[in-house]
Amino acid sequence: MISKLHIENDISAALNAIVNGVSIRKAALDYGIPRTTLYNRIKGRVSHQKSHQSMQKIAPIQEKRLVEWILVQESLGTSPTYQQIREIGERLFDIKELDSTLGKRWVRNFLERNPEIRTKRQYKIDSARVSGASHDIIAPWFRKLDLPEIIDIKPENRYNIDEAGIMEGQGLNGLVVGSSQHRNIQEKTAWFKSLDVFYRVCFSDRASIHVTRHF
Repeated sequence: MISKLHIENDISAALNAIVNGVSIRKAALDYGIPRTTLYNRIKGRVSHQKSHQSMQKIAPIQEKRLVEWILVQESLGTSPTYQQIREIGERLFDIKELDSTLGKRWVRNFLERNPEIRTKRQYKIDSARVSGASHDIIAPWFRKLDLPEIIDIKPENRYNIDEAGIMEGQGLNGLVVGSSQHRNIQEKTAWFKSLDVFYRVCFSDRASIHVTRHF
């Protein structure tokens, strides 16, 4: 299935070709875009997605920050579920203080608006496998600490896993959300259970959101 992102890229390429002298008919054939779509864009009409941005309950910039957070969580082996993404969405929505709620299909629509992430199945890597750890195996994990989103976390907001139980209480294998570039997701597991953890997610200079993650 062709993603909306790819379609928009083809439309942009077709419009660029038209600007450089290619006829609308030829550009439509070359890039597989209906001529009516190209005519409408030339006349100033925007894409269906952009035309409905004002109707979104969460601002596009906030959704992009949420996408970034999801990708960071995947890289750390803690990809979020639909329920966890929805919980963050509801917290963001509460900031706007509107007298309504997110729709039942909000998470699915969120994924459709952001094709760089998708639903995937996670598979666990038992912590017992670490017993065969070597420098070559462990070193790549330290590179994850160089992620801009991790570097920005202040020392007082960092916790030792053994002290805070960050990885405790993992659930069963299931569907989570992560990058569209990879087919499956690795999830780190531990042998502890029944402790909730929180994420401190900053989406703007004015708003900090605490999300309780239940395992």
